[in-house]
Amino acid sequence: MKIYHKKNFAVGLGLSLLGAANLGLMVWKGWQVRETVTALLCLLLGIGSLLRSLSRDMAREDILEERDERNRLVALKYRSSALRLTQGVSFVLMCLLFLLSKTSGQQSLLPVGLGLGLALSVSIWGELGAELYHQKHT
Repeated sequence: MKIYHKKNFAVGLGLSLLGAANLGLMVWKGWQVRETVTALLCLLLGIGSLLRSLSRDMAREDILEERDERNRLVALKYRSSALRLTQGVSFVLMCLLFLLSKTSGQQSLLPVGLGLGLALSVSIWGELGAELYHQKHT
């Protein structure tokens, strides 16, 4: 048995283990419909990914699909949009938490706002660093 697509194999193995572990926990703690569906879905998706990674033809299709320029451009666009959305939401929540902390007098909201501010600054500095790196190496 040869693994033709290692990335899909790793994803399939992880999903299969997660689904099996979730099923094991449900046997121990009791069955619930939502958790059962989630565990079975993880298990089935993992097994499907494992089978695709072990098939030469299917693995070749997956690799070609990953390398397609249109798919890569779409991935870059949605990641960029997700980053902008995350930064915007973090900024709005940070400002709201600071305002609520000031107006209500609850000092417990201040550390949460500072945490969001730290995450926002790391995101902005990371974006700037990536832009400078790619401008220098392109």
